[in-house]
Amino acid sequence: MYRFFFTILVLAIIQPSFSQEKNDSIFIRGLYNEALDSYVAYNQLIQLCTIAPGRLAGTDECAVAQEFMYDEMKKMPFDTVYRQPVWVRKWLQNGEETAYFDMGDGDKHYLAVDALGGSIATPEDGIEAEIVVVQSMDELATLGR
Repeated sequence: MYRFFFTILVLAIIQPSFSQEKNDSIFIRGLYNEALDSYVAYNQLIQLCTIAPGRLAGTDECAVAQEFMYDEMKKMPFDTVYRQPVWVRKWLQNGEETAYFDMGDGDKHYLAVDALGGSIATPEDGIEAEIVVVQSMDELATLGR
């Protein structure tokens, strides 16, 4: 008899949590569907990319993007919108990047490249390595590391 009442008690306690999970997933699905159906986010993204196209952390464009999104969020019906200070390393480009390959005939074949922040610099003498040519991702997978 004790086990029966204990089992009923446990089920009574656990049951609302299952119901809550279902309600949460329904609510989250509703948010997801609303985001897909609404063009608000798409319009904000278009504006953001137009106003601040290069938004690497620590750049002036990043500050413009932060200000834009702060202003956009202030227009929305959020109860609170505020900024918190954060420290990020400022990325500075040290001149124009160049990359080329030499097929052994001494003729340099230049590639279009751009460096991203946070990476280490290439040694002054550059990098020299063998080129491995593959025809597909499957072939690359068979080569391993």
